[in-house]
Amino acid sequence: MAQLTPGGKKRYSVTLTPANVERFQALATDIGMPPSAMSHAIDDFLRDMCEVLQTGKDQGRLDLSDIFRLMGKQMELHEEEERKNGEARQKRYSDTR
Repeated sequence: MAQLTPGGKKRYSVTLTPANVERFQALATDIGMPPSAMSHAIDDFLRDMCEVLQTGKDQGRLDLSDIFRLMGKQMELHEEEERKNGEARQKRYSDTR
C-alpha cells in the first residue's frame, strides 16, 4: 500500500522541464510563497484539467477550442475565489488594527 503524506496526499514521480521548475521556484521564493507552492499549483492544475476532460467526456467530444474555453472558465472561477479570499484577508487585517 502506498504511504500517504501527513496531508493525506500521495507522492508521484513526474517528469518536468528543469527551466520551468527553476523559474517557478525562483519566482515563488521572490514573492514569499512556501516551498510547497509548486505541489499545490500542480495539484490545482490537475483538478482543473480533470473538470475539462470530464466535460469533454460528457459531451462525447473535446477539441482544442473546448479545452481553451473550459480552462478560461476555470481561470475566471479561480480569480473570483482569489478576489474573495483577498477581501476576507483585508477585512481580517482591518479588524486587527
